[in-house]
Amino acid sequence: MDTKQVAQAVRRHWGIENELHWVLDVVFREGELCVTGADDVVQLTLFTRAVQSVIRQHTKRKDSVAGKRQRAA
Repeated sequence: MDTKQVAQAVRRHWGIENELHWVLDVVFREGELCVTGADDVVQLTLFTRAVQSVIRQHTKRKDSVAGKRQRAA
């Protein structure tokens, strides 16, 4: 790999981290949840990913993911 390919790989990795994992940690507070069962963890993960996807697809109102989530609640 040359330098450009390494830089692109690093940017892609951090792009995923910033777009998905950061939102799940900060907006949905996944790290603070106390879920014990393995099935519960899987179901909660699928649910939060689906909710995040629906929120991102809503483009009528220009608002943050946290704002859209709060408005929906």
